[in-house]
Amino acid sequence: MKRLVLFMKIPRQVIILGLLSLFTDMASEMLYPITPIFLTSVLGASMVLVGVIEGIAEFTA
Repeated sequence: MKRLVLFMKIPRQVIILGLLSLFTDMASEMLYPITPIFLTSVLGASMVLVGVIEGIAEFTA
């Protein structure tokens, strides 16, 4: 019962922003593994270019 009271005190906008953040993170985590496949298959990028892109992404993260 105490948890429900604490949950009800959280503003609605905070809950909505939290859920939005959750779904955005889930979407980005689903796309991250298939990015190299898209780059090589659809865009015709070489494996070296994919490695450079991944390296830059890791460096800036």
